Amino acid sequence: MIITNVNATLTQLMTVAIVTTGVLLVLGSGLSAGAIISCNMLGGKLVSPFTAFFTFFSDLKSFKSTLESVGTSWNGPNERVGAGNEVVVKGEVVCKDVVVKFENSNALNGLTLDIPARARVAIVGPSGSGKTTFLRLCQGFLRPNTGLMEIDGQNIRYLSLDNYRSQNTLIDGKPVFFGATIEENLRKVQPNISEREFQEILEISGLQKVLDGLPEGISTEVNQFGMPLSQGDRVTLALARGLMSGPRILLIDEALANLDKSTQISFFENFSKISELKTVIMATHDLRSTKYFEKIIVLEKGLVVGQGTHDVLLEKCPLYQELWAMEQKLTGT
Repeated sequence: MIITNVNATLTQLMTVAIVTTGVLLVLGSGLSAGAIISCNMLGGKLVSPFTAFFTFFSDLKSFKSTLESVGTSWNGPNERVGAGNEVVVKGEVVCKDVVVKFENSNALNGLTLDIPARARVAIVGPSGSGKTTFLRLCQGFLRPNTGLMEIDGQNIRYLSLDNYRSQNTLIDGKPVFFGATIEENLRKVQPNISEREFQEILEISGLQKVLDGLPEGISTEVNQFGMPLSQGDRVTLALARGLMSGPRILLIDEALANLDKSTQISFFENFSKISELKTVIMATHDLRSTKYFEKIIVLEKGLVVGQGTHDVLLEKCPLYQELWAMEQKLTGT
């Protein structure tokens, strides 16, 4: 930001100096208007080396920071992904005074909550409240700095990461795929899935509707970013792929915001089948969707400030009342 301001200031000062001097010379008949324009263009080229000089040091600082991060990861302790207890996950998630730190700030600041197995729970709160961090904890890609997190009564630190991660899946707004056909992407996660289950997931996820609109259908090639599919169709594909793996815990991080209204409606029409035999935890800003969940947890600054049903929170949770009022204004209802 500072470097950008320096560059902009240099450019503006150079332009002002050239134009001011040029106007005075034109008025004194010492210079033509065309010459002023030429000088201004040359002035811009003169500023470029200074801009490059300052930008170099900015990029160097950024590169150094990135290199330090890579070094920390490279030299840090290895994840013991295969070590630990292997269990069949039921889906109960308990946090007790969990703190997660990033640099000098806490993303979760003493989080305490209890999510029963096979519950459907919505996590809401303003941006930066800790929703995504909590989902990453549930996914097994973050660990608490302090506090206790339990899965089915067992400390997550003592579980086999490979085993645990194979039983949960996270869907977000920027899914990544294999460079292959849609069908290959789906079957990679569960090669032995039955044809009946495969077709059912295509239907309940909404992917069959997407495939019907593609000339090559399920044989359509996609790259790692899901192109040439639209953003919403990529999320639908990611949802179908996630369901193919048969997760015991399904985590959804704002992914539905990328779906059009008809696809969102279809998702919730099939929600009972999608959530069958699994715990579903969805972080969302769309409070209208919370009516489909048995429990809503409200986060603020990494803490639980309210939990319950929509009606209970409207009565007892000031932050939820505020979020709901903003939702009503945005939707005009």
